[in-house]
Amino acid sequence: MRVLDEYPELTEEEVLDMEVNEWLDLLNENNGKNTVIAQLRTQYRNDVKAIREKYAGLFTLRAEIEELKGQLDDAIDTTEKDKIADRIKAKENEARTLRDEYKAELSALKLQFKKDVKAERKQSK
Repeated sequence: MRVLDEYPELTEEEVLDMEVNEWLDLLNENNGKNTVIAQLRTQYRNDVKAIREKYAGLFTLRAEIEELKGQLDDAIDTTEKDKIADRIKAKENEARTLRDEYKAELSALKLQFKKDVKAERKQSK
């Protein structure tokens, strides 16, 4: 769906709830009719990219957890299994915290972007 490609901040449900004329308005904005909104969108995409880069360690943690789970399956000694299980639990807690922070930052950014676009649309009418 082209609208979703051009507006990554929208969810599929939001787009499906829109009328066709609203889709056209959005696509027209992106074709340079409203450069302020286009600039806001570019900034939003750059900010999302920066947040993803900031939390790249989250994806590394997930890989480490999977590796530790493999080691846990291969471990024979009970003490070794307990140590590995403790490391898995600690990494899972760290990953959960990072994931929650990541989602919160993305959500706040998306909310601010929507407010800014709404304000610009209201002002430009």
